[in-house]
Amino acid sequence: MAFEEALSIIEHKEPDWEWLYSLADQHAIKPQLAKLLGKIAGPAVPLSVRERFESSYRQNLTDQINHVTEFMEVRNRLEDGRIAVVPFKGFWLAERFYGNLADREASDIDVFVNYSDLGKIMKLMPGTGYLIGEPFINQPDPVGCEFNYGKYIGGRCISHLEFHWRMAPARFGLDISLDDLKGSIESSSIQGHELRVFNPSASLLLTLMHHGGKDSFRLLKQVYDVAMIIRTGRVIDFAWLEQKAEEFHCRRLLLISLKLAALMTGMKVPDAFVQDTESRKIAMLARNRMRALGRLPSDRRRFVPELNDWIFRIRSREGVRVKINLAIRFVRKALMPRLVPKSMQQYFMRKYVIPEYAR
Repeated sequence: MAFEEALSIIEHKEPDWEWLYSLADQHAIKPQLAKLLGKIAGPAVPLSVRERFESSYRQNLTDQINHVTEFMEVRNRLEDGRIAVVPFKGFWLAERFYGNLADREASDIDVFVNYSDLGKIMKLMPGTGYLIGEPFINQPDPVGCEFNYGKYIGGRCISHLEFHWRMAPARFGLDISLDDLKGSIESSSIQGHELRVFNPSASLLLTLMHHGGKDSFRLLKQVYDVAMIIRTGRVIDFAWLEQKAEEFHCRRLLLISLKLAALMTGMKVPDAFVQDTESRKIAMLARNRMRALGRLPSDRRRFVPELNDWIFRIRSREGVRVKINLAIRFVRKALMPRLVPKSMQQYFMRKYVIPEYAR
């Protein structure tokens, strides 16, 4: 069992506890470490270490409860304006697939909306106490994927909310919309509140699109999300999942995500995909992500790791047009800023101006 292996590691070579906490923090898996260390009896884990992880666990619970409260207040205001708002990732993934709000870290509130509703949303949001948030773009970018709001006190953002209308910028080819998912929305509840949510099939699809397609699996938490959705045993329509993955050119990414989660967590790959996940190419790309996850998330902003992430994005997708568009975006977003003098970047890079309320 995991805690027995952890105890063996601690007994044979005591970890650098400060470094371990920092790693868990960067990969957003402090709740998992808190629960694991809580199972280890005796003096193997210093009391100060236990208390630090337990404190972070309690704080995360508080944070996620606040996210639920904030979401419900915003949701109610927007639904009064006949705007559909569906949560995903964040607190809902914790509630539905982790079984406990405290068991998954989330620093913001993610919701899915129709792009056509953004004009009405912008008119209603100031009444909720939220103002346009980082990166402080005054109007939604049609080729983008999200528009951000925040609550600010003394220049500090105390709550961050992201409105998504696709899973990644347009050139990523992950242009799934709320309308594409309208048959995958169901009723549920959280803390006594009724709400509309994505079913397990759509939740898994959006998770792998976001974590693997947009972010290229930057955090251990992102791999764990895939495993937890599968492990709950909730009914997933794998035929629908595969059909949608093919429609949005990410079937290979689906297979890599399942293989990666199986390698790193011991999750059992669903029978429908076992044979395909055993292919040499899928195994190679999954192990590429395992090596990438061995780097600190902050180190992956350097050019060579970032290049590797972009190569993974291209190789994990289907369709010549998608691959070409990803290559173009790499040149514009990652390569040109490193080659062109800063004085010239104004001609191809957006300039952000921080408003007074966020200073």
